[in-house]
Amino acid sequence: MSGSTVTFEPGGALRCRLVSTMLVDTLPALEAGTQIGPFRVLRLVGQGGLGVVYLAERADGAFEQQVALKLIAPEVDPGVAEILLERERRLLARLHHPNIARLLDGGRSSTGLLWFAMDAVQGVRIDLWCDERGLDARARIRLVAEVCTAVAYAHARLVVHRDIKPSNILVDDAGVPRLLDFGIAAALDDASDDPARRASTPGYASPEQRRGDPAGIAQDIYQIGRLLQTLLEGRLSRHERADAEAILRRALAEQPEHRYANVDALAADLRAILEHRPVAARGSALAYRLGRLLRRHRLTAGALVLGALTLVGVVGYFLWSLDRERDRAEREAQTARHVSEFMVGLFRAADPALHGGRVPTIDTVLADAPERIERELATEPLVMAELLTTIGRTFVALRDFTRAQPPLRKAVELTRAQPQTPPLVRAERLRALAITLYDIERIDERRALLVEAIAGLDPDSREHARTYNITQQNLAMADLSAGDRTAAIERLRLALDHGRRLLAEGEPSLVADLLGLASALAEDGDPSEALALYQDAYASGREYLGVRHPYTILAAGGLAGSLARVGRHTEATQPMREAVAGALQLYGNPSPNYALALLQSAEVTAAAGRHGEAVPVLRQALAVCEQLPPGNDTLSVNVLEALGDTLLAGGDAVAAEASYRRMLDLNRDGSGAQTLDRGQRPLKLAGALAAQGRCTEAAQWRQTARQRAERFPPDAALRARLDAPLAACD
Repeated sequence: MSGSTVTFEPGGALRCRLVSTMLVDTLPALEAGTQIGPFRVLRLVGQGGLGVVYLAERADGAFEQQVALKLIAPEVDPGVAEILLERERRLLARLHHPNIARLLDGGRSSTGLLWFAMDAVQGVRIDLWCDERGLDARARIRLVAEVCTAVAYAHARLVVHRDIKPSNILVDDAGVPRLLDFGIAAALDDASDDPARRASTPGYASPEQRRGDPAGIAQDIYQIGRLLQTLLEGRLSRHERADAEAILRRALAEQPEHRYANVDALAADLRAILEHRPVAARGSALAYRLGRLLRRHRLTAGALVLGALTLVGVVGYFLWSLDRERDRAEREAQTARHVSEFMVGLFRAADPALHGGRVPTIDTVLADAPERIERELATEPLVMAELLTTIGRTFVALRDFTRAQPPLRKAVELTRAQPQTPPLVRAERLRALAITLYDIERIDERRALLVEAIAGLDPDSREHARTYNITQQNLAMADLSAGDRTAAIERLRLALDHGRRLLAEGEPSLVADLLGLASALAEDGDPSEALALYQDAYASGREYLGVRHPYTILAAGGLAGSLARVGRHTEATQPMREAVAGALQLYGNPSPNYALALLQSAEVTAAAGRHGEAVPVLRQALAVCEQLPPGNDTLSVNVLEALGDTLLAGGDAVAAEASYRRMLDLNRDGSGAQTLDRGQRPLKLAGALAAQGRCTEAAQWRQTARQRAERFPPDAALRARLDAPLAACD
């Protein structure tokens, strides 16, 4: 197969002992043009083991996309399969890493076949890539270390792979390895209560997989060890052999607790080989560590023979370096042990046996995590801060700001008490807490946290660039919340300039810069500039981030609204459909993001003059908001406002009044909404009253609006509306 390139390696995570019931010849051959879910089959890519893989394209018109479509026929309960597929889609859609081929979609066909759609990756499987290029052991170790970064990234987001092997890793023309089939083994394993049907590959399954034990990070560590063993066979030099064998012994230990505590610890030992540093797996023998130090500092070692006058100083340096490396290794090992113990416990908590046989949601698994962290790691503040930050960010990703705040507050408290915390880590934790404080009454605290975060960052440092940039965006949003649109737009322009100067093209923060400025300009700024920015954000998101990335979904909705505002209603239909479908798939129902997409969809429909069609969509969005956990609804006010606008434009002033009054009841102090009330909301109620001829009441509410507007910086557009005549009254 020299020089061979495959689009997708068939079999994937599913080559297991289901062969007796899931033979490939039971899968019907699909002709080009056959539709599976929203995809149309183009051609067969390959088959083997338990599945067939086709190249397919999007067929529902939502957007253009080619995927690798894998078909499987597992014997699992259809209802269980559907629940698992939905859970996996939502969880795995959050995996955005350059070394991971994403699971994009999945479902069950009308004929009962399970299907999974994944990124169509062009590349060569990792073992063939290495052999065809005659790579030495160090180059192979470097590739495995890169694979480790992807697996560690997934583990931090509570996702295990369960089937890491050469055929599930493709290396592209640039030498970048990509992991395939993330999540598929998990979905199939959880759909079956028969340990003999667990997804695994002979020779790569860990001992606990073969026993049918619950999944954990130790399984992936074992399989990375087997991958490393395969790639290094017969290629180690004398200097490398002892270190590599020690790493393999630890990674492939029979008992999970004797393996590396986490993938980061394994990767650290691989990097140690590359950098001629001691590997933790070999212990701390003085002769061994001194040998590694001499190899790494050959020039310094050579100086020993130049004269006795320098001997004491050089030996002193060696001993100091040994102590420093020993302390660092001990700290890393201790941190890794604590993290591993906690993560293992977290994965065990996902065992359906602990939940009455039901597959728990990620919300259930994380429910008591912060309390456990504080209780079990009370004597390890550095580890506690890191894990609390991870849990808090997970809640943020789930848009559950109420539960995100306590762990993030504690993490910030611990960080402030640790002066040695790197500035970048400090800034990220401060910013994470700040973005959960969306209510206007906490705007001062939010701004203070963001100012503290950005103060420790170097704006010209590429290492700090992403965090500096996104913190500027957050400060601009705080300006908008406080009613200072001019300051917000100025800050957003600076952020965009900074991003274009220091961030790579396609960097998510750069797409966010475009979105932030477009959103600020769309309301009261230049509609043509806003449209151009949304178009750039949408194109960049699709090209670099993928159609299911949160920023791409936001860009699609923003683009649709911007097109509608300039009268291009037909063009707005496709990106709006994409935004609604993407939000539902990525975030589920109920979720604030899905409610936002419905709100945007209704506004696009109303802008086209189809008010009757927009009203039920707005009521659907309101119903979604009402299902959200307490403290996480930031949209009801905005939805009620749009509903009132649409009803009034459609001629139903009485229903509009009811919607506006409910809006104001929820928003009495001007807070609790995604956009600030600077007087525009009482003015809308005045308009609905005026339309009914109730002029005295209308005048009173207009005066309330004027009084509220005086509390904010001057706004010419709002002032014009406040001074305009009230219909049928002035």
